[in-house]
Amino acid sequence: MIRPIFLALALLLSGCTSPAYLWSQADRRYTAVKIKDWETGNGSPRTIRVLLVHGMGNHPFGSDGKTGPQLFQQNTYRDLQKWLKENQHDKEKMKAVRAAAEESSWPEFIRNSSKELGHAKDTHADPGFELVSDSHSNPIGYVFTQSYKANGNGVQLKFYIANWGLGTAVRKERRFGSWNSLTGGANRIDGDVSDFDPELNAQRVWGNKKLKLETMDWGLGDAALYMSKTPSLAKPVTVALQQLLKDSGPNDRIAVVTHSLGSTITLDALVPFLEQPEARPSKVVPGRVVEGKLASLAQPTEGPRDVKPSGLAFYMFANQYGLLTMGMPQSLEKLNKALATSDVAKEKAAVQLYAYTDPNDLLSYPINLNDSHKTSISVCNVYVKNRTLSLGIFVDPLGAHVNYESNPHVLQTMLNSPDKVRLPDSP
Repeated sequence: MIRPIFLALALLLSGCTSPAYLWSQADRRYTAVKIKDWETGNGSPRTIRVLLVHGMGNHPFGSDGKTGPQLFQQNTYRDLQKWLKENQHDKEKMKAVRAAAEESSWPEFIRNSSKELGHAKDTHADPGFELVSDSHSNPIGYVFTQSYKANGNGVQLKFYIANWGLGTAVRKERRFGSWNSLTGGANRIDGDVSDFDPELNAQRVWGNKKLKLETMDWGLGDAALYMSKTPSLAKPVTVALQQLLKDSGPNDRIAVVTHSLGSTITLDALVPFLEQPEARPSKVVPGRVVEGKLASLAQPTEGPRDVKPSGLAFYMFANQYGLLTMGMPQSLEKLNKALATSDVAKEKAAVQLYAYTDPNDLLSYPINLNDSHKTSISVCNVYVKNRTLSLGIFVDPLGAHVNYESNPHVLQTMLNSPDKVRLPDSP
């Protein structure tokens, strides 16, 4: 008798939470970064370069949520990988692949942020689409760019998008089965554990089915792969960083925007680019790659404070850093150590890190502000509410986890810096 009453009350109180900005907490090294301030060129040519890296459970070319992922008439991701390998030099087919990639990789965030910054898309620029392959020449992801025209100050905008999802999708099919197994599709892959058995899946209630399929199997499967240190998993991120840093000049500004597992992958991928080249005393140009490593990401930005922000800002949505670093070396410690020997530290600059968390996102972890070892990194935790389903006493954690990039308050705090920032009490 109690259970039907509870369900009735939950349905009566159901609705959607509205996006909101709650508050922010920062350490004593905090210097607000406003991307809109980067729009002032001060008479020098400048490009704002934005790296975008997705999180776990990503379908490389999109999914409609009903019939499954976009596979270009292939039956499985394994078949898609083979098809891409065979047709990577076919210009017409790759044109369709690139179009699907652009529509499924951060499209809303790119449209909204470029509009807010007042940049029109440069339709004549080379989109620079590139398939990234492993050591066996099997495509495991892709990198592409989107360029935007200069504003009145001569400042350009360019996005670098890295997608590492294809390689993990193939691996997850081997373990859990392919999506078409759920519908009894042709050439299906049942997987080692047969979790996509359609008869078994039919016995799960809707909510549990959604969590099992999208969060446990397709989502946390990526985290398990990364913790196993699969060598090629982060290669698309490294390729995108190489391209971005090769393009960068001393006046450019760099924003790294990541989601979920993508945050930890990118932190780890950044470290080799920050380490100083061994036994190389000659001068290097800030923002240039030297022997595969980066001496300095960018010159510190102008400012009167003792600690200046560098030309790099890091925005992590729903970062899983706290969870993923329990069984492996801590990415932030490695990044801080690399920064401490770089030109960023010599110029008394701090790389500003913004960690975004929705309180109902069960997979997000704020960063400790009091870690004294993070001398070259300044942390600001930003707390927001994303749009998601609410049932009175229950809020859908998956919706809270995936809707950061569509939250207008998240974008505004990136462009204009968060207000209501709390600093630690005086010692």
